[in-house]
Amino acid sequence: MNRYLRHVGDTSARHPWKPIAVWAVTVALVVGLAGAFGGTFVDEFSADGSESAEAVELLEERFPAAAGGTGVAVFAAPEGARLDAFRPAVDAALARVAAIEHVSSVSDPFTAGRISAGGRIGFADLGRDIPASDLGAEAFGTVAAALVPIAIALVAVGAGLGGVVVLAGVLDVSTAATTFGAMVGLGVGIDYSLFIVARYRDNRAAGQPNRQALSGAMGSSGTAGLFASMTVVVAMAALVLTGIGVLASIGLATSIIVLFAVATALTLLPALLSLLGDRIDAGTLRHRRRAPRPVEATSSWRLAHRIAARPWPYPIVASVLLLAVAAPALSIRSGFPDAGGDAKSTTQRKAYDLLAEGFGPGFNAPMLVVADLQRPGLEPQDVDALVQRLQADPGVAEVGAPRTTGNGDTVVLPTFPTTGPSDDATSQTLQRALTPDGVLVPGTTALTLDLDEQLSDALPLFIGVILVVSILLLMVVFRSVTVPLKAAAMNLLSIGGLSE
Repeated sequence: MNRYLRHVGDTSARHPWKPIAVWAVTVALVVGLAGAFGGTFVDEFSADGSESAEAVELLEERFPAAAGGTGVAVFAAPEGARLDAFRPAVDAALARVAAIEHVSSVSDPFTAGRISAGGRIGFADLGRDIPASDLGAEAFGTVAAALVPIAIALVAVGAGLGGVVVLAGVLDVSTAATTFGAMVGLGVGIDYSLFIVARYRDNRAAGQPNRQALSGAMGSSGTAGLFASMTVVVAMAALVLTGIGVLASIGLATSIIVLFAVATALTLLPALLSLLGDRIDAGTLRHRRRAPRPVEATSSWRLAHRIAARPWPYPIVASVLLLAVAAPALSIRSGFPDAGGDAKSTTQRKAYDLLAEGFGPGFNAPMLVVADLQRPGLEPQDVDALVQRLQADPGVAEVGAPRTTGNGDTVVLPTFPTTGPSDDATSQTLQRALTPDGVLVPGTTALTLDLDEQLSDALPLFIGVILVVSILLLMVVFRSVTVPLKAAAMNLLSIGGLSE
C-alpha cells in the first residue's frame, strides 16, 4: 500500500494540472447530477415495522386530519392576573395563527377548557394538514501550509454534499445527514491533509528534495490516513445495520463525504503541493520559533520511558479506572431530547415550562391512542371500556373526547400522561395503553420506545461488525494480530467511558 500511494502521489505531482482538472470536472458533474436527479431531505424519525410506525400509517390512510399531528399555542397572563382579562388579544393572536398555511384547525382555549386552575395560563390546540416533518485547526506557522488542507477539505465536502443530494433522490435522507456529514468530512479531510503536509515539511526540513519529500509523506502519513479514514467509513456505513432510516442515511451520507475527502487528499493535495513547491512556507509567522527540541527533553518522551520501565502497574490501573467509568454504559438509555432541554430564551422552551406549570408535565407528552376497529376482537362497544381503563390509569392525567372516522372503523383518543416526555413512567403508561390488541399509539413517546428496542437489538451486531472490520484493516497495516486486538480493546474502553 505504501508503494501504491507513493505512485499515486508521484503521478499527481508530475502532472499536477491533470488531477486539478479532473476534480473540477468531478465537482461540476456531481453538482449537475444533484440538480437533475437529487431529492429533498426529510426530517422524520421512524422505526420501520414497529407499532408506532403502523399507527402512523393507519392514521394517514384512514384519518389524515389526525395524521397531520397537532401543536399548541400557549398564552400566559402576567403574574397575579387572569388570562380572560386579555381575551381580545388572545382571540386576535389565534386569528393570525389560523391564517398560517397548513394550520387546519384552531381551538378556543376558553370554551375548550384549556385554562389552568389559577386562570393565568391557557393553550389552544392547533391541527395541521401535513406532518411536522414536511414543514419545512491549529496552523503550521505559515499561511500557505494552513490554507492548503482547508482548501482540500472544502473541495471534498462540496463534492460530497452534491453526492448526498443525489442519494436523496433514491433514499429518504435526513436533514441532519448533511450537517453531520459535513462536520465529519471537514474533520477527516483537514486532519488527513494535515498529516501529509506536516510530514512533507518535515522531510523538506531534513534536506530532502521536494519530490522525494512528497513521495515519502504520501507513503507514510498517506497510508496511515487512508486506513484511519476507512475505519470511519466502515463505522458510519454500519449504521445501516440499525434498520433505522434516519441513522442509515446519516451513515451513508457521512461515508460518501469521507470517501471524497480521502480521494482529494490522495490526488489533489500532492498536485497542489507540487505546484506550491518552496512557496509552502510562504507567509511564515515571524514570532513563531521553530528551533528544534531534543526528543529527550519533551515531557511525553519522559512519560513514555517511565511507563516502559514499569509497564504492568499503568495498564492495570488505567483499565480499572476506564472500566469503572464505562460501567454506566451497560444501562444506557436512548431517546430524543424534548423542548425542556432547549435554551430558556426560546419560545418552545417557554411554552414547555408554562404548560408544565399550568397543567402538569404530562401535557408536554401528548399521546394519540388509536383503536383499529377492523382488528379481530376489538368492537365499537369496547371503546368506552378503553376510555374508562385509560382514565383509571394512575399514569394518565386526562383523556380527551374520542374522534371517529366517517365510517367508524378507527377511533382516536387524545391522551395526556401525568409525567413528562423523557420520564420512564411515561413509557410504562404508554405500554399499558397498548392493550388490548388493535390499540396503537403513534407519536414521539411511542417512537422513542420502539427505537430503543430496535437499537438494543441491533447494537451487538453494529459493534461487532465495526470491531471485526477495524481489526482486519489494522492487521493489514501493522501485519500483526496483537496490535489490532489491543487497539480494539482500548477503543471499547474509551468509548464506554465517554458514554458515562
